[in-house]
Amino acid sequence: MESPEPADGSVPWTGISFDTTYFWLNGETRLEANLGRRAGQPWHLLFLRQGLNLLDEGRLKLEAQLSFLKHAAGWTSLAGTGVSYRLNSDLALRAMFLYDGEQKSSRLALQIYYYRNIF
Repeated sequence: MESPEPADGSVPWTGISFDTTYFWLNGETRLEANLGRRAGQPWHLLFLRQGLNLLDEGRLKLEAQLSFLKHAAGWTSLAGTGVSYRLNSDLALRAMFLYDGEQKSSRLALQIYYYRNIF
């Protein structure tokens, strides 16, 4: 039985996530997994991202990414390539071109990352 959505439009979601990063010379490999249930249905997300750092301190990075998502309709995947640039210790800009082979569509994602020490 599927759980009803609340009247405010929010969707119940429970899950667990983890991520790990491995650095070697000027390369990095990132893996992230989110496993859970959304609106009473299984919902899983897996990311694998390879990065090549081109400037000191990883300021400029070329990236390739594979994403796999399992939701009520089944598994879907996205492939992407992008670039990120770290402006300073607090700000980074990222642009990624993503292609969805199943829907034969593409999109451009632009992101701003703000990093802040909490301790």
